[in-house]
Amino acid sequence: TELDNSKHWRQKHIKLLQHTYSMHPFSKDILDICNMLEQENFNNLAELNIKLIKWFLEKLAINTKIYLSSEMNINGKRTARIIQILQQLKVDTYLSPKGATEYLDLDGFIDQTTINLKFQEFNPHSYAQYRNDSFESHLSIVDVVANIGWNAARQYVN
Repeated sequence: TELDNSKHWRQKHIKLLQHTYSMHPFSKDILDICNMLEQENFNNLAELNIKLIKWFLEKLAINTKIYLSSEMNINGKRTARIIQILQQLKVDTYLSPKGATEYLDLDGFIDQTTINLKFQEFNPHSYAQYRNDSFESHLSIVDVVANIGWNAARQYVN
């Protein structure tokens, strides 16, 4: 998806982040995200997402190899594409999001490969959230950083 940089999508998202998290304990840490968004140029949504993922990994001191399917000799759609990626990476287990269960079943993932299929059972630990008496789970890393800061977020994700 191409980004229309003649529109003010960047400023809109920055203002939303600033407004949403301005009163949070580590609101100043959210400025890091806003500054990165202001300083970088993106032509498409994939570029933006890749940059955000790599940027967060660096900020959180997570060292892992990143593979882009666009840099692999992969074709096909959905399950066939996933299987080709997994085979190229020589993995024996695929940890899939639960939301993919139906289409992986429909496409016959298990019948097409010997790769073990497991589904994520992610249950995040709670952390103190600004103006929340009960923990709201499955929010983004932005919420984690705004509430507990970069240092504690590094420990939280590890």
